Amino acid sequence: MAIRFIPGLDKKNWALCFPPLILAINILEACIRDFQCYSYGAWNGAYIDNLGVMSGPWNIMNGIAGLLNIITISARLGIFISKDRTKDMIWPDMIWPWIIAYDLWNFAYTYNCIADHSFYRLPCGLCLS
Repeated sequence: MAIRFIPGLDKKNWALCFPPLILAINILEACIRDFQCYSYGAWNGAYIDNLGVMSGPWNIMNGIAGLLNIITISARLGIFISKDRTKDMIWPDMIWPWIIAYDLWNFAYTYNCIADHSFYRLPCGLCLS
């Protein structure tokens, strides 16, 4: 939001580092949670910290997929603010295959790490995507 509404901030290289950095930190946090769910060893399901968890190889695969998402985040220097009244942040280097892969990964994370909230899985995953 600051990049959009503080004049001249979109021209500062240090400020343009924040969108990909925030995205990478968010993905890394989810990867850590995936690996944590696997480490519980709840192969048949268990309640850990009042949350139903079921460990499995999907946690490892999804954690690795998240790390690949971080590695493939595109260049920050292409980010700019549109000239119209909306002042949208445009990230043209963020191509649609990456966005689709991120959405699928995000949905899988939500589905795998919120095991006992089955009612919330689909709506939550769709909203995050």
